[in-house]
Amino acid sequence: MSKIPCAVIQDLMVLYEDDVISAESRKLVEEHIQECEDCRILYEKTKAPLPDIKIEDEDSLKSANERAVRSIKTLKRKLTSRHLMILGLVLLLLFAADYVWSQCLAPWIYSVPADDVQVTELYELKNGDLYCTLKTKEKFTDVRYDMLQVPSGKENVDYDKGWYELHFGYPQPFEHLGSLYFYQDEISFIFPKEEKSPSSYAAQYTHSCASIYYRGKSDDDRLMIWEEGQKGDPAPREIEQKVKEEYKNSQELDWEPFAYPITLEP
Repeated sequence: MSKIPCAVIQDLMVLYEDDVISAESRKLVEEHIQECEDCRILYEKTKAPLPDIKIEDEDSLKSANERAVRSIKTLKRKLTSRHLMILGLVLLLLFAADYVWSQCLAPWIYSVPADDVQVTELYELKNGDLYCTLKTKEKFTDVRYDMLQVPSGKENVDYDKGWYELHFGYPQPFEHLGSLYFYQDEISFIFPKEEKSPSSYAAQYTHSCASIYYRGKSDDDRLMIWEEGQKGDPAPREIEQKVKEEYKNSQELDWEPFAYPITLEP
């Protein structure tokens, strides 16, 4: 058995002297002080009788009691501070682990790879916007997309090489226990081809879409959905009618002036 540190034995000496220690711990203390000269000397000192404290009057007794209470409170604060520091460190480690998992590991592990995604519909609408439907091999829960993207510094000037990026995520462990998650293996989008600044803006600009792609587990894992110059089939009448209703709903959300993809059931 490995040697127990002296600091641990010295902490147990007080309990040993007061006879409030288990038989196993008592044996450990006795064996240690037989082998360790420093701890044996310290133990012998603790066994020395305490000098008599002569309390001359009631005030002196009260003062001694107050000092004892202050000492106990000080010790309690030290122990509490130590415990709080340990608890804070544990919580910090848990938060750090959660961040690494949720922001780094989980998105990569549960990202739907581009090979699992298929474009099943791609139509050009009468107004020039695009309608497409994507299908995956298995059901997913996470759908991520953003408004029409342009490089930094091009936000308030004309730019004709904008892009849309899509991303899906497979269900993570325990997500099936929540009622907010919905599972699907197919989803449709309407992509506005342009966004224009409102007339009230000081800077007037037009941003045009040149590509739409799906991003899987990395920047190299991509599926090109549409790119400039690619001609889509004219949308059937039922698709045009469905899109018309969705445009009406999106206008009520007041998304102007930004061009956001609109999701809808296929």
